[in-house]
Amino acid sequence: MNPIIDGIIALEGGYVFNPKDKGGATHWGITEATARAHGYAGDMRDLTHAEAYAIL
Repeated sequence: MNPIIDGIIALEGGYVFNPKDKGGATHWGITEATARAHGYAGDMRDLTHAEAYAIL
């Protein structure tokens, strides 16, 4: 585990959807646009901690 990534996930951890955010929904600090760019196709609410960690 990486303490920097763990810190990001801890601080950014919940699901958020702000229509003003151009990146789309966010979960674990990962924007929907970034998740899609890394091959994640599911609902952002279902993004697991492990999947977020792999993207970060």
